[in-house]
Amino acid sequence: MADILFTLERDGYDTIVLDSDGGGPYGFQKRTQGLGVGPIIPRVREGGGDGVEYDGDKVGAKAIDLGLIIFGDDRLDTGALIRSLRNLLRWRANQPLPKLVASWANGDVLETPVVYSSGLEHDYTKALPTVYEAVVAVSNPDPFWTARNALQFAFENAGSATPFLDDLANLPVASSLIGGSITAPNPGDVDADLAVAVTGPSSGSTTFLVDGVGWVFEASLAAGEVINVVRTPRAITVKDQTGANRYADMGPAPKFPRLPPGDSTISATMVGATSASSVRGFWRPRYEGVY
Repeated sequence: MADILFTLERDGYDTIVLDSDGGGPYGFQKRTQGLGVGPIIPRVREGGGDGVEYDGDKVGAKAIDLGLIIFGDDRLDTGALIRSLRNLLRWRANQPLPKLVASWANGDVLETPVVYSSGLEHDYTKALPTVYEAVVAVSNPDPFWTARNALQFAFENAGSATPFLDDLANLPVASSLIGGSITAPNPGDVDADLAVAVTGPSSGSTTFLVDGVGWVFEASLAAGEVINVVRTPRAITVKDQTGANRYADMGPAPKFPRLPPGDSTISATMVGATSASSVRGFWRPRYEGVY
């Protein structure tokens, strides 16, 4: 894995580089495992006959073993490096989890959350003054690797100065209506959560669909007013730029689709749009493993 740079990162802490080329102070060894597909948990339904009926599956949390060798200048330095590793990986209330990050030379970056489980129990009686070897086990509650940089699309009215992405088609629009469809790619292995930002003004409803499934925001919007429709693995929120809940302005039975792997057709319309109006979407592809 010399062509992949692995790091441990957390806001407010120095990044720890896991050096797979034999350097230090944190060396990355072949005893590392668990970077691939997480455990598959089947969903089944009992019937009246023999066996069960398969009803899909989900990917459970997994454990990752990091094979590390730590090189210090002396015993005190080695101890300080161990403490830095433990502190970065420690669970802390009301803080985001640390991340194991994989980076490629072409600029692609994937990351997955981790938290320390075990592996740093050995004291000085089991370690030389300047070398400390351990298999550090970390829990991985989200078993997917998520792209750090989001992909995006934009529906905009005539006169807008913001360009579309190179791989998404520019849309013909009427002077007072955003409307059209684009093909949006998800290069990941699994569904990606979507965040959609609707920016006014509009004099009527805004419709958003992924492969024909989606929602209608029925309220008009003032100039500069923004509605953020955000889906995460555990929640769906509809809020304006002040943080106020605007779910009540959704039309009947809204659906909040994810973006499946491959190409999807995304459609949007906004009544009474101006050159300042837009419907923008953002998603981060997710992958089952790093190889």
